[in-house]
Amino acid sequence: MGFAALSPSYALTHGGGIFGANSVTIALINSTLSNNSALRSGTGGGGGMRTGIAILTDSTVSGNFATANGGGVYGVVRATLTGTTVSGNSAAGEGGGIWGSNLILTDSIVTGNTGGTVGGGVFADSSATLINSSVLNNTATLAGGGVDAYRGAPRAVTLINSTVSGNTGTFEAAWLGGATVTLTNSTISGNTLTSGIGAGVVSTTTATLTNSTV
Repeated sequence: MGFAALSPSYALTHGGGIFGANSVTIALINSTLSNNSALRSGTGGGGGMRTGIAILTDSTVSGNFATANGGGVYGVVRATLTGTTVSGNSAAGEGGGIWGSNLILTDSIVTGNTGGTVGGGVFADSSATLINSSVLNNTATLAGGGVDAYRGAPRAVTLINSTVSGNTGTFEAAWLGGATVTLTNSTISGNTLTSGIGAGVVSTTTATLTNSTV
């Protein structure tokens, strides 16, 4: 889908703007997904879109809401965003901006999103890789104001030429990493938590920093 603007709409289940089953791939190119709502509580969600594989290129996802998870984008199997801005979305559950498995952000910005529990900007159900991307000024009521990569067991998080800054969480880090955290030419700064540990990075196994600032 290219050169499209979807706004506003709502769903009483999943995928306020766009819904796809777990086996479906949905690609947005040069598109805007805004002011949509998914109103089903519990698992699932996707205020803007919910599908198996979500691919967004040069697009904007803003002002969407989910009663459950993934205020902007909910990618069950994989979420790949390139040159995309995710801003001002909210979820009552996990992932105010994005809820994604095998998440890859390239040349993208995630900013000003709110998670009702964990992962204000991003909740990664599996691995998360950020390349030339920024996660800024997001908020989570509990943990991981910027990026939360913990589901039963911590996941792998990789940042390359990326910035996570100005995010806020209540405890266990404003930016919550995973078992293996790898930072290359990246900056984690200015994040805030009101109690707990690790306002910058939490790693339960291995953290590797190369030419990076925390």
